Amino acid sequence: MLVCEEGSTGRSFVGPREIDVENIRALANYIEMRMFLIFLSAWGVAAFARAVPLRVASFNVKDGFGLSGSASYDNAKAVIRRVNPDVIAILEARKDDEANFNQMATDLGYSHKIMSVLSNLDPYLTTGFFSRYPILWSAPVASGPGYAQEMTRNNLLIIVDVPGTDRDPVLVAAHYKCCSTSASFNEGFRRAIEIRRTLEYLQLFSGIYENMLVIGDFNLVGRDNVTYPSLPSGLSSSYRLGTDVSFPVTYRTDPDIYFSSLGMGKLDVLQVNGSSATHSGGRLDYQVVSSALRNRFYEMETYNSALDGEGVGLPKSGPIPASTASSLASDHFLLFGDFELDRPKLTVAQTPVASPYLFQGQSLASLGLSGGTTGVPGTFAWQSPTRVPAVGATSQRALFTPIDTNSWGPVTVAASVTTLAWGQGGLTHNLQWPPTMQIPVNGQGTVYAQIYIPGWTETLGKVAPNVRCWIGVHTENSDPYTWPGAAWKEASLNGSQGIGTGADEYAVSLVASDTGPGTCYYAARWQINGGAYGYGGIASAGGGGAWDGTTYAAGVLTVGSTFAGWSGGATLNSENLYKYAIGGATSLTSADGEASVVGGDNETLTLTAIVRTDDNSLTIVGEASANLMTGWGSEVVSVANTADQSGVPTGCSRKVFSVSRGADKSKFLRLRVMK
Repeated sequence: MLVCEEGSTGRSFVGPREIDVENIRALANYIEMRMFLIFLSAWGVAAFARAVPLRVASFNVKDGFGLSGSASYDNAKAVIRRVNPDVIAILEARKDDEANFNQMATDLGYSHKIMSVLSNLDPYLTTGFFSRYPILWSAPVASGPGYAQEMTRNNLLIIVDVPGTDRDPVLVAAHYKCCSTSASFNEGFRRAIEIRRTLEYLQLFSGIYENMLVIGDFNLVGRDNVTYPSLPSGLSSSYRLGTDVSFPVTYRTDPDIYFSSLGMGKLDVLQVNGSSATHSGGRLDYQVVSSALRNRFYEMETYNSALDGEGVGLPKSGPIPASTASSLASDHFLLFGDFELDRPKLTVAQTPVASPYLFQGQSLASLGLSGGTTGVPGTFAWQSPTRVPAVGATSQRALFTPIDTNSWGPVTVAASVTTLAWGQGGLTHNLQWPPTMQIPVNGQGTVYAQIYIPGWTETLGKVAPNVRCWIGVHTENSDPYTWPGAAWKEASLNGSQGIGTGADEYAVSLVASDTGPGTCYYAARWQINGGAYGYGGIASAGGGGAWDGTTYAAGVLTVGSTFAGWSGGATLNSENLYKYAIGGATSLTSADGEASVVGGDNETLTLTAIVRTDDNSLTIVGEASANLMTGWGSEVVSVANTADQSGVPTGCSRKVFSVSRGADKSKFLRLRVMK
């Protein structure tokens, strides 16, 4: 008979190794009576709640956790905390590391923990569990009859007392014999026997407990379908095969072949990138569960911190660890799944459909979800609304939550999502106008940019939602992606958007004083609903598109003028300077320009001229004199813009210089240009 003792973690098997069926039946009766009493105490008070989810994980921690503060300990803690399972099987725990095992449970807030005793075949490694809920019963999976010694590690079985259900789960922390196998090696034989003992043990629970899980490091590697006609060579001197084993014994690398006899099967556990690897060498770890669990709601993930991020994978409540946490914690990844212990799973008659467009950098929260039927009231929503899908067509999880959460569990379906990058799906954006612009040092000019979004911007007033536009100005003609944040000035929706082009147009005024005189470059920056930026450029002859630095580049802004640029490098002499500064000539060789006009009346003498105003290196003043013998500057000259500025080129202004004629009416007036 097995003897049971009460401990801090519940009831444990101690004593002989053989499993006594009567003890298992006694265990079943104990659990059933306990739950019956709970049910009686709740009768007439409230309906028995059936919303019972459970997150279960397994983690081979590679030769124990090590000391607190070590890389292995701290990174293992970060990984477990991130996933935050309710129950986690720890593989490759070490008995001489038990103090650190217990400390890890405390650090992570698990009030229930258990570590198996060592087997005679492995003096170092064992298995264990951390649990948020009480461990009702525990026992190592035993070897066969005849005082056999077959189990490399003491694979630990526990029953967890999960609140709110009478369907408590049975879990086995599995760590089968490691390493590769072939017809001439014995590891495959040993794994086949160890799995057989697990099946025999679970068979005793079959029909009594429907929620059963075997989780951990199965080590099902090597050649498949190897038959052992007799006991293989090379076994440890301590290895003793159970007297019930007959030959031949066949080793298989698919756990389903072993566990299907109990209606159990492996679950598809993948990393978020689709990889099935659970170890640096491939797939070694599995979660094999009963049909009852597979027929209810469940979801699985192999956690790899290098792929983690906000909204990535299944929902996780802990802080995101460093990308290297998984690799520094162990050579295995942590596997976890969300299971429903009680409520039946609904059938989705019609899958919901996502809205047509999601743009690069947007999260699922900005994408509509419509349709979908299950036959019971409830709502579909994105399971991870903060997730930002990759560009292209992807499959994203939508979660249906029934209104009656006591009777029905949630269900997930895959909904197809199309994410467009800038320039895809007919989406266009640009720097619209002008390709070049020159403004005075004290002036400003308007820049325009346009965006076209299919289904949104085709008609006047049909403005695309959540669109933002900026115009950036920078001293370097470089990729606008590299321009600093201070370079960008947000544009406003222009009243004439949608006319002719079907696009929304945005505009902003660039003020010369923001940059000062000289040559700068400007480009457009776009964003849709907080997504990734798209940058717009313009062709040299006009017409914009996505910035590429060649066909569609930055516009050129000239603030003020310089004589060298205007004259093409001609010598700066008084004649050339006069033509540049006075008269409004558009180039050194042009014949245009306006002669100064002298005028006035009995009281005032005037000189009207077009003068350069956009070059702050120039000073153009009026000077007057009543006596040329005594020099210039003795009289006060006033200056004002005229009302008529027709024909005046950019960067210039038509001004009137005037001086009072005084009593003798004898006055002289001239313009002076200083550089």
